[in-house]
Amino acid sequence: MRYEIDLQNVRTREAFHDRIVQALPCPAFYGRNLDAFYDILTGQNGIEELIFYNIADLLRHMPDYGAALKALCTEAMEQCPGLRISFAEDIDR
Repeated sequence: MRYEIDLQNVRTREAFHDRIVQALPCPAFYGRNLDAFYDILTGQNGIEELIFYNIADLLRHMPDYGAALKALCTEAMEQCPGLRISFAEDIDR
């Protein structure tokens, strides 16, 4: 399944994980951290494609977290060859 997440105005880790929980099939016990997000991406949950829009705010306010997110997504795609994740920079939806 294809999922889209708009990160416009996401400036905190809490806000990022709020968007994840709203958009993806997360279990009730989702840990709200990047390790838990990796588990969601690599688990058997039907995610085939994930597109992030408007990542600029996250990168501006949390550059290290944004870089970690991008690295994690690359690693998840290597782990799960059928998974596609992309970042559409600064696109208003």
